[in-house]
Amino acid sequence: MNKTILIFGLSFSFFLSACYKDFDASSTEVTTTYPEVESDTWLITQTDGLEEGEIYSLEMGSNTHTFSETNALFALDNVSKYDPLIFIKKDDELISFAKPLLLEFDVNLIELKAFPPNSTVNQLNGTIDLSSNISLETNELVFTDGGGNSLQDVFLKVNSIEDKTSLNQIGKHAYDRLGVLQVLNPIELLYVAPGHANAETLNLSSGDFYLNISPATNEGVFFLDVNSGKWIEVDASEQGLTDFGYYLFAEKEQGTFIEGKVSYESKGIAYEAFSMALDAYEYIGHTSSKGRFLSIAPLNKSLNFHIEDPCGNVTNEALVTSSEHYLSYANIDLVNGNHYLPLKTEIINCSGQKVSQPLINLVQNNGKEHLRFFIDPAVDVFISSCAEEILIQAVDDVSFEKGPAIPWQKEWDDELTNLSNCSDHKIGYSYLKINDEVKIYEPFESQDENEQLALRDPDNKFVLFIDGNTRGDYQEEDVHLIINDPEFGETGYFMDCASSAFGCGIETCFLSHDGTDEEGWLRIRFEGTLWMQTISPPSVGYFDVEGLILTK
Repeated sequence: MNKTILIFGLSFSFFLSACYKDFDASSTEVTTTYPEVESDTWLITQTDGLEEGEIYSLEMGSNTHTFSETNALFALDNVSKYDPLIFIKKDDELISFAKPLLLEFDVNLIELKAFPPNSTVNQLNGTIDLSSNISLETNELVFTDGGGNSLQDVFLKVNSIEDKTSLNQIGKHAYDRLGVLQVLNPIELLYVAPGHANAETLNLSSGDFYLNISPATNEGVFFLDVNSGKWIEVDASEQGLTDFGYYLFAEKEQGTFIEGKVSYESKGIAYEAFSMALDAYEYIGHTSSKGRFLSIAPLNKSLNFHIEDPCGNVTNEALVTSSEHYLSYANIDLVNGNHYLPLKTEIINCSGQKVSQPLINLVQNNGKEHLRFFIDPAVDVFISSCAEEILIQAVDDVSFEKGPAIPWQKEWDDELTNLSNCSDHKIGYSYLKINDEVKIYEPFESQDENEQLALRDPDNKFVLFIDGNTRGDYQEEDVHLIINDPEFGETGYFMDCASSAFGCGIETCFLSHDGTDEEGWLRIRFEGTLWMQTISPPSVGYFDVEGLILTK
């Protein structure tokens, strides 16, 4: 399962303390009140601050991947549900890290931001101002290399990050000195690590440091333990610290996890942005491909649950209550569905075969593209939109090329049925299925005469007539069909009911695009049970037929 699928890509990498291969990061034993859960899952990343076309790496436990785009998809093996640790590197240098909560056997969407570059300070004794609120007090730090030799010209790499997006991605939960789960309101992320022009291994042989801050009773300092993947509370006062890496200054309160599902009309709302807030505390995340969510919250509290569309507008609100247990459940059934489009489709490839794990790209009215991945062949969810119409297109998960982009509106009482991820179909294709046999035809030619629409493949093997040419649903008597294709499947098929006053058995026919939309598409979906005959060998009977014609 170490397969990496990269689309419009991004980069991650596992963090080694202080960014040195041999630096020893201490590990703190933590007592937790909830079970450790490891499982396989998937991750979609949307990143900010990474350079397009550059190669980045992601390391997460035993998972190592490379990618080069701003959106990327990763398959992950045996990762922690509650304490995963994700790091982004470029050329083995740490760019950023994240501590999301990951739902098992689902597709998780997270937003990542590259950290600002570290500052270099040539000072191993004295005060170093990290921000307006926090300073680093160093006490005669002395370092040796891997051979025990004293090192000169050692400098410190330091950083202070107060950006809200960065603070949101590094995790909102930690463990106090008794191992009790805490929910955090991060205030400032701090980084302290030694550096040297030549030595890769730096060992602190003497001295220590501390953070000069004055936390109130509900604030604490936490160290990122890279071995456990957890934020661990430490005493950052004048007792002195010797572990280099990331520290987090945050408000704290005893916490609990909340897991649930956001749905509308009993269907999950996939990849929906949500926030869960109470006073100064706020958790920001996205629902999964199935509409599930996982967050951290204060114990025994009621929180406001807000749902946003892709343009940042709040579309729904709910009240979620946490419990005394390590995990609370909250299923949210929405009443207002004005901003949600039904996405019910299956993805086909160039030969018309269904793909097992659909990959779909959505383009909103703001021009932003959103990669959406589903682990079940049949997609049946709602997606959020901030426009009356969006573009939907399937993406090939190997070549990363895209199929035709289809404008789609909620008002159309129809289903997408199938989307093609084949780049050869960008000017159109026709899909016909008879029983279990499938054939893809070249784009059809259309002809509109006397309010009857005729569509035929270039070889006249498949012709569809509709008594009408406007968007909408058509009755059985309005739809006629001619099939004369000896090369369809193993036997070939024939029928001609073009002149039948009662139709041919096409029970459902919907014309969702009539060529007047921005893309100029003509799109018709139909299905029914038809009395037909095979050609070689000849036989007659009822056959289930479904098809989709997409042409310009």
